[in-house]
Amino acid sequence: MRPQIHPCRILSWFTPTTEVPLCGHGTLASAAALFYGAGNPAPELRFLTASGPLVVRRAAGGPSAAAAAAGGAGELLEMSLPSAPPDGPLPDEAAMVAALRCGVDAVAWTGLASGLGYGVVRLRDGTSRAQLEALTPDSAALMAAGGGAVRGLIVTCAGEAASSSGGGGGFDFLSRFFGPWIGIPEDPVTGSAHSVLCPYWAAELGRPRLSARQCSARGGDLAVTLEEGGGRVLVAELSDVDPKALQEAAVSLAAALGDPGAVVLGGAVDGKATFVAAFSPAVVAAGQQAGKLVGAVAKVCGGGGGGKPALAQAGGKDASKLAEALELARSTLMAAL
Repeated sequence: MRPQIHPCRILSWFTPTTEVPLCGHGTLASAAALFYGAGNPAPELRFLTASGPLVVRRAAGGPSAAAAAAGGAGELLEMSLPSAPPDGPLPDEAAMVAALRCGVDAVAWTGLASGLGYGVVRLRDGTSRAQLEALTPDSAALMAAGGGAVRGLIVTCAGEAASSSGGGGGFDFLSRFFGPWIGIPEDPVTGSAHSVLCPYWAAELGRPRLSARQCSARGGDLAVTLEEGGGRVLVAELSDVDPKALQEAAVSLAAALGDPGAVVLGGAVDGKATFVAAFSPAVVAAGQQAGKLVGAVAKVCGGGGGGKPALAQAGGKDASKLAEALELARSTLMAAL
């Protein structure tokens, strides 16, 4: 059986100084508050964010003391994050490396994940966990470097499981994250950094499932998996949102999903249903048209409508069938993409 369509919640994240486009642990904390604090029984929660849709699921696995203490019966939570591999050179490389105070000879490779603004410095194989933990970057010098394109810096190296030299403690890769540009000298454990590290190390090591350790003073262990697939699809219900706001949300989310990506949003106001579909160029080129899909979806609710191949809106008189209509949109897109 396909999962139900669950209502989405809008989520934003802020550091002490600025708003950020992605925060993994802030998302997990929000989900935990809803699952355990508010007693939400849903198997998964969906959040609409500046980085597109994020899903947190209840996952079978080993015990979690924090979840158990909060009433979660020791279950684990699993979160999906967008893949954001490095895609360009590190700006102001010499100044950034100098500010790290690790020595030029210790650096094997540098890059930039431009979508997040995260620089990456990979240390040479053979770097131990103790050496990574001993780094004491110059925060002021880091802030002065980066050419305005960097908002966070990841320092990473191979772990013991990937390197015969030892020192990684059985992990595939190790990392630290420094963010003085956004008011965080060092982040203890950074989910968004692993949107960069997971695809990078999966390609380097030739396998999608990896174990990781973020080596801050508090530290944390992570299990990450690179999921291969086609285009990203978001089908969601937004409550008490007028048609204009629904369309604006669909356009914004489609841009965040990237290409290929498809968004269908549904909402109910005064007992009537509204649907908006926004498709990227690759989805349209694959034969899917927003106008045709929302027209078919609206018929489930006793209505109709349509529009252009990339953006369309429709409505129906019976909002009680909103979930059924959105399931039709989801199954159609998942089968096609």
